Amino acid sequence: MNVEDRLDILQKIAEYSYTFDGNDAEGWADTFTEGGVWDCIIKGKEEEPVAHLAGRAALLEFAANNHKTKPDTIRSFHHQSGTFFEEQAPETARTRTMVIITVHD
Repeated sequence: MNVEDRLDILQKIAEYSYTFDGNDAEGWADTFTEGGVWDCIIKGKEEEPVAHLAGRAALLEFAANNHKTKPDTIRSFHHQSGTFFEEQAPETARTRTMVIITVHD
């Protein structure tokens, strides 16, 4: 994996925040590959994700439901940092990103 590939992945991770916070469920799901996986891990409970989604259809359903049930006055902001590459291969990568989510009303 070269530097350009890593920059493309970092760009996609940034798109993740902007699409989710902008209530773009389809755009958010499209930041994942068809077989993409999203795990929500909470500090102190790293042994088991509190939420696990696999596949673009499940990701889209999650985001659409989240956006549909959230009051119009609520706005989330994902603040990302500390992305590192756990695994890298010519055709695949596995990353981990720290996220702080703030919610404003």
